[in-house]
Amino acid sequence: MAYVIVEFGDENGRIGAVHKSWLTPLKKQAYWPPYKEQEKFDKALRCGENVQSSWTLWSVDRIFYQTDDILKARQKLKEAEFTSSLESECDEAANTGRQKRKKASRKLFGSSEEDSEEEEESLPRPPPIKRSTVTSRKGIVF
Repeated sequence: MAYVIVEFGDENGRIGAVHKSWLTPLKKQAYWPPYKEQEKFDKALRCGENVQSSWTLWSVDRIFYQTDDILKARQKLKEAEFTSSLESECDEAANTGRQKRKKASRKLFGSSEEDSEEEEESLPRPPPIKRSTVTSRKGIVF
């Protein structure tokens, strides 16, 4: 995944597309090139320009999306600017885990004449099975 859509950790909650190589190993910070012209920034993003010492280091609050396609990254960046509910592939993978089991609701039935009639019509309980004791040659009882 070469391109990453991130939310920066400033008070404005800015969102941007960065190259994967611009992220720190823990993906908690990202370097941002100092280019004023959009063309220079786009070229640096496409080519994955190496981080320079003049680049600014920004904290990253979360990663929205990762892709290898620059056009898809730009599309997701536009979507992320309008909504903060854009799910990342990482979030989707985390959500595929086990979910809590829903408890079955208890159904309580009141006694009625029909229930008592069914109980009377049911078969009687069979007698218990007698177990025979077997002794082995060593005198152990099973």
